[in-house]
Amino acid sequence: MATNSLPDPDTRHRAGGETASPFRFALLCHQRSGSNALSAMLLREEGVRLYGQLFNPFLEYGWRNLRHGFRRYPPHPDALRHFGTRDLPRYRLERAATSLLPCEQDLGRYLQRFYAAYGDGDLRTIGFKLHDYQVSDADLSRIASDHVDGVVMMWRRNRLKAAVSWAYAVRTDVWSRKPGQKTKQPALELDIDEIGWFIEKTRREVDNWRDVLDTSGANWIELTYEDHVKPRDLAGLYGFLGLEWRGPPQFATRKLANAKYAHVTNADAIDRILGSAENGHLFD
Repeated sequence: MATNSLPDPDTRHRAGGETASPFRFALLCHQRSGSNALSAMLLREEGVRLYGQLFNPFLEYGWRNLRHGFRRYPPHPDALRHFGTRDLPRYRLERAATSLLPCEQDLGRYLQRFYAAYGDGDLRTIGFKLHDYQVSDADLSRIASDHVDGVVMMWRRNRLKAAVSWAYAVRTDVWSRKPGQKTKQPALELDIDEIGWFIEKTRREVDNWRDVLDTSGANWIELTYEDHVKPRDLAGLYGFLGLEWRGPPQFATRKLANAKYAHVTNADAIDRILGSAENGHLFD
């Protein structure tokens, strides 16, 4: 687990036993990284609050922000790359509709309103999830250095599995399932070029995030799904967030992909063309 620095949890308390403000953090991660599993484990802890994709520029998230009492933030210019390189009219129209919602241009005021609206109660830790194509490098640097106490950067070593999961979600528009929910997955052929684009995009983003966080002087920690989330090896993360570690959480991380890939008709070709020691393989 790479880390810039690990704060002493005891420093979160003032003299005389008075509890300090909650530890504020951003969970910075790429799509299909396994962050939902990590979020579910953290949210089982008392005094932890984690808001999903605070800077997501699409309509569902904009309305949710308004319901919580704060506005949307100006979108990243390449926000539509969330869905790949193709021009998908539905999401272009949705971006246009979202642009009609009230917008907060000032990053500091935006985050102040978020903390004020979402940070009530007896909290130890409050955070929000942040994906690529949601804020600029300059805003990420400002968030990391001025508006949170720490950044948790998470990525998935098997980028091929993440890419196939992403490509399938784009095609079906099903991005998550509730625990125990069983729905038949249609068998689809996925675009190999789009999957390759996602792999390279994700590799570049993760490398760039390290540079931005280091340059900003941020307090940050790095996790991977395979090394930390799947085996629930989270002692370092809990210490970073100022949470008491009582051993691995009682939580079974769900497989992020069907091991047989019956729902992807060209899975063998995808693995043959894009699978590698660096990218990972589908059938391992």
